[in-house]
This record gives sequence, structure tokens and C-alpha cells, in this order.
Amino acid sequence: MASKSKSNSTIQIPSNQNDISPFQTIQSLITRTSNATKLADLKPVITKCLQIMSTIFSEQQKQLLELTKQNQEILKQNSDILQNLTKPSLPLLPDSTLGASISHGVDKELLRSVVIAGIDESLAEKPSDKHVDDQNAITELFDNLQIEVSIDKCYRLGQPKADKPQLMKVVFATSKHQQSALQAAKDQLKELNGIRICPSFSKDQLQNITAKWKIINEQLKSQYPEKKFCVYAGEICTSTGPNPKPTPFTTSR
Repeated sequence: MASKSKSNSTIQIPSNQNDISPFQTIQSLITRTSNATKLADLKPVITKCLQIMSTIFSEQQKQLLELTKQNQEILKQNSDILQNLTKPSLPLLPDSTLGASISHGVDKELLRSVVIAGIDESLAEKPSDKHVDDQNAITELFDNLQIEVSIDKCYRLGQPKADKPQLMKVVFATSKHQQSALQAAKDQLKELNGIRICPSFSKDQLQNITAKWKIINEQLKSQYPEKKFCVYAGEICTSTGPNPKPTPFTTSR
């Protein structure tokens, strides 16, 4: 007599679910419960479903934390942008002699002059040797900038100071040479190694700069109380102490 085949009601749970989504796996397991004949057969299905749901929950938690972090970064960036946009514009210091009166020789000379800050003073003892050293330093500076200029005269301005070298005034043969020097200084800032070149200003222009600087300084104090500011070589700079050279200041707009 042929023996009766015993039916296997155990639910088979796939071991490899790499090619289908977790939700498809759960749906497949639920469908297979229709073959269950005993309560014990449902236990592995329930266990597997709980494992999958736990994995899904963990992944969603990670995604939520990452989105929260990105959202906080975006909010901070927007806040910084809004803060910069709402800051009042600063008055500009004069950056050239355009518009100045050129009715006499002194003013005409300004159009072909520059003032240079940051050139070390000569250690020579004789004044004539110091002047020669200054001339050589100026020649080397413009050679490094790769510009051809003809210099009428150059000399130090003001009184010697212990913490920084005296400014130097350079008068070129033509105003074109002055413009070339100023443009080269702007384009090749790294080549200057901390040396600053700016136009030479008249007495009236210097008074105008001083008046504007007072206004700018008050605004800067209120906007950036943690910084110290000064005017160096005709530019607004941050000052970190008596010895380090000031750094030109720019707003992040």
C-alpha cells in the first residue's frame, strides 16, 4: 500500500532579498502566511517582518538626522547672507586723484606720483648711501612687477618710526607710468610681499580722507566690534598689533 505523502506547511523565508525592496519582501511574506496551518508557522514570518521594519526605521532616522543637519546649515548660510545684505554701505575712501584740481604744477605732479609703504629702510650710515639704497629698492620693485617706468625722483616722507618704515614718494616722468604702477600693484598683489602702492594725495584730499575715515571707523566699530581698523597706504585695513603689517579689509558681499 502506497504511503501517504506528508504535506509540509512550514513557510519558506527567502534568504537573499538584495534584488527586491523591503516592502516587497514584507508583502511576499504576508502572502505566504496563507499556507500556514499552525500558529508556530507564523513566528518566523512575524520575526522577519519586525527585523525589516526595524531596519527601515533606522535608515529613516539616519536620513532625518542628515536632513536636519543640512537644513541647519542652510538656515545659517541664509542668516549670514541676510546680515551682510542689511549692513549699511561704507563710504569709499578716494582711490585716485580724478576730479582734483590740476590748475598748478603741484597738482599736476600728483597725477604722476605714488606713495609706497612697506619698503625697508636702508641700514647705511651716510644719507647719500641711504638714498642710493632706496632708489635701488624702487627699481627692484618695479622690475619684479615687470613694468617699464621712468622715475624722476623718490624720497622718504615724514619722520622715522621704530615700528614701521617711512613711506616713500615716487614721482614718474608721466602720468601713464603712474597708472601702470597702480594697475600692476592691483593685478600682482602677491608679488608685492606686503608692500602697498597707492596714489599720492593733495592736502585737501588727505583732509577728505580723514573726515571719511572717521565716519567709516564708527560704522566698522558697530558692525565688527571684535576687529581693529586703520588706514594704511590709502586702504582700510585690519590691524593686529604695532609690528605686523595691516591687512586690507573686505566685506563678504
